[in-house]
Amino acid sequence: MTLSALTADGEEGLYPQVKIYDSSNVVVSTVDLVSVEGGLYTAQFTPNTAGIFVGVVTHYADAAHTVLAGYTKDLVTIDVNSIKTNILRILGLLHQNAVVDNTTYDVDGNMLSGRVRCYDTKVNAQAAEAVSPAAYNTGKTFEYQVTAEYNSSKMTKYTMVQVL
Repeated sequence: MTLSALTADGEEGLYPQVKIYDSSNVVVSTVDLVSVEGGLYTAQFTPNTAGIFVGVVTHYADAAHTVLAGYTKDLVTIDVNSIKTNILRILGLLHQNAVVDNTTYDVDGNMLSGRVRCYDTKVNAQAAEAVSPAAYNTGKTFEYQVTAEYNSSKMTKYTMVQVL
């Protein structure tokens, strides 16, 4: 991911540095930003683990990072875990690598209930389908229980609840 800092006055001759802290307030990385243009400084950072990190940007006047440049420190929140989790959840709800089973139906053929399991890969989803309705947990990212109600063959209520 790209870390960036922008100086309000457009100063390009600085040496900004970002100290990145984990949720235990331990420094996990120190990243030197490089000037792009007009006071914009950037660098790449790849966290080793998922989680929420805080980056503190300090602007220095020298490359050795010993002389402060007189700018206010900036704070950046880096949320790695929830973004990835939410993307995986959305993909599963779009039925990417998903298996729907344990379904029940009424006399008109309307689905009353079912289970939706989402997997990390196509291979794991196909393996789960092959053993369905038995449990298959390898690569399972989420599981939902679905229920529906009908009145005169028209759906009046649909509920999808996350189980895992």
